Amino acid sequence: LILVVFILPIISRHYIHLDFSNRKIKHSYSVGAFHYNEKWQNLKDLNYISVFHTENGYEVNLWYKKNKILNLFALEDYTKVFQKAFLFSEKLNIDLLDARKRGYHKWVNKVIYKETGKIEYLD
Repeated sequence: LILVVFILPIISRHYIHLDFSNRKIKHSYSVGAFHYNEKWQNLKDLNYISVFHTENGYEVNLWYKKNKILNLFALEDYTKVFQKAFLFSEKLNIDLLDARKRGYHKWVNKVIYKETGKIEYLD
């Protein structure tokens, strides 16, 4: 029981593989030397990418099928996390939401960000 509760979370890993050109996703899991790969699945009903502020930094989520969420990654540096979130939204051809401040969620103008590197919002 101690092994499962304390050690297993430390040595286990979950990976997300994205195939942007075919819009597919695959999850992989590993525990020590053991690996398990799921089959490729189609990404359907994608809504948008969002950037949230958390107590440990910034989290990027993929929203799909109305209210389902897939946590893609988290980083401490906002500049890096926003660049990667923008890249994901471009590759998947979906919108990008800046939700760093609670109650102040704004859609990012991706055209201006792509041209200037500055974050501006759609009205």
